[in-house]
Amino acid sequence: MSGSTICLTALGRERPGIVAAITGVLFDTDCNIRDSTMTILGGEFAMMAIVDLPQNTTPALLEQSLSDVQRRFDLGIFLKRLGEEEMRYHQAPDTRNWAVTIYGGDRKGMLHHVASLLARKGVSITELKTKVLAGGMEGAGIISLKVAAPLEVELPELRQQLTDVATRFGVEVSVG
Repeated sequence: MSGSTICLTALGRERPGIVAAITGVLFDTDCNIRDSTMTILGGEFAMMAIVDLPQNTTPALLEQSLSDVQRRFDLGIFLKRLGEEEMRYHQAPDTRNWAVTIYGGDRKGMLHHVASLLARKGVSITELKTKVLAGGMEGAGIISLKVAAPLEVELPELRQQLTDVATRFGVEVSVG
């Protein structure tokens, strides 16, 4: 029988062994990782996981079990109890998924303009990654988005509007 479900967030300076330590505690406490993501931004570690706790484990007990990992790796670990509706992402009906990639120079404000355009059209960003690339041209960057667009949003029109934004910033865009 399952207990509660939580969102576990861990943040701190990247070091080898963090994922092993956190998942070890989750394994030892009989928790199940339902969904997770982890990345390194700059030199910072960031992890989010949706975790099912067994009947005999409360978020407070799990937090106590994670305290040694938190101290050892100097992490900020936060737990948030989730209700049934909070556990799932519900993509709106009558939407379709597209990928948007923007590449070229790293430009201040570009992501805001792209996100604002998408929001005005009712398009949800379901995944976002940005990266300033090492090497190559100075300040080169890439923005990668996965989006869920309402059916009334036509791909050629959205592609043209995103191209207009990209042109203002001197970068290129791909949508499909």
